[in-house]
This record gives sequence, structure tokens and C-alpha cells, in this order.
Amino acid sequence: MIVCARRTAQVTWVLLVAALAVSGGIAYAATGATKDEAVAMVKKAVAAIKTEGPDKAYAEISNPSGPFIDCDLYIVVSGMDGMVLAYGADKKRIGTNQLNDKDADGKEFVKEVELAKKEPSFWQT
Repeated sequence: MIVCARRTAQVTWVLLVAALAVSGGIAYAATGATKDEAVAMVKKAVAAIKTEGPDKAYAEISNPSGPFIDCDLYIVVSGMDGMVLAYGADKKRIGTNQLNDKDADGKEFVKEVELAKKEPSFWQT
């Protein structure tokens, strides 16, 4: 059995009506997820949304026992407006606006979704 006591990595991606823009705000602990693991998790989530549809995929992404939680790695789906559509680590955030959320360094990382208006796909740090 693997037990993970902390959640230090966060992969955030944004679902747009016509296009999918991928971004990641990733903070790694010494024993946390690798970049490759984070990239694979995002690709898996994007594939689920495309094949299963948003409703089913968002439910799976938000399931704390589901396939989109792996120790300190989880998926967050938010709209361009900052509204949280799915959140693997905290279901209470679903339906809330996190546009002004800040990372550990005080950076308003959700606002970087503006990159999606310029780039079809991107990663943020």
C-alpha cells in the first residue's frame, strides 16, 4: 500500500469551448511527482474528457479514490473565468471561482490562463 500524506504538486488545465489548452502549475517535493508523471497525468485527463465527455470525466477527476490522484499529483480543471469544474484534491472547490488563487510564492497562477488566448497549448510554471 502506498500512503501519501501531502499534496505538493498541482497540475491545472483549462477546458475551453472550442479548444483545449493545457497548463501546469507544478511544485515538486523532493519525493514528489516528476515532470513526466505530471505530463502523463494531464494527457490521461485530456483523453478522458475527449472520449468520455466532460460530465463523466470531471466526476472521475474529482474522485479522491479515482485514477487521477497519485500521491502528490492530481488534476484541476477550471474555465477561463477561474471557475473550478473538477478538482482531484478538494471537492469543496468545485463550483467556486479560484481566479485569484496564489501559489506558495504569492503568484496568481490561475490568471495565467490568459496564455490560452494566445497559445493552443502551453505549460506554465
